[in-house]
Amino acid sequence: MKTPEEVLRELAHHPAGLLEYAAQLQKATGGDATGTRAKGPATGPAQAMIAELNANFFGAKADKLNEPQEEQLRQLLGDRQEQGQRSPPLSQEVLEQALAQEGAEQRQRAKERVRRHLPR
Repeated sequence: MKTPEEVLRELAHHPAGLLEYAAQLQKATGGDATGTRAKGPATGPAQAMIAELNANFFGAKADKLNEPQEEQLRQLLGDRQEQGQRSPPLSQEVLEQALAQEGAEQRQRAKERVRRHLPR
């Protein structure tokens, strides 16, 4: 029997031979002209396993979380709610005070500018 590389080299310049080879492969593997395979005793369990895997990966149950994932999400939600109830960190308070002081200084400078430009 020829290796796949040998067959490809032979059929690279001969498309009709490639079609014949494909037809031979279909017959050898139990497929028909439409590309479907005949169901035999060997393909039944495999087909059932593929159907089960497809249902697990792509079915409605695939979107559900398992118990450890649900518990992890509950913990994250609890942690987030706890953080929201805490007082802001000291650095936030310092920042707010600095911004308030800067605003007061800007208002004072604006008043001084207005006083300098008013005629006496």
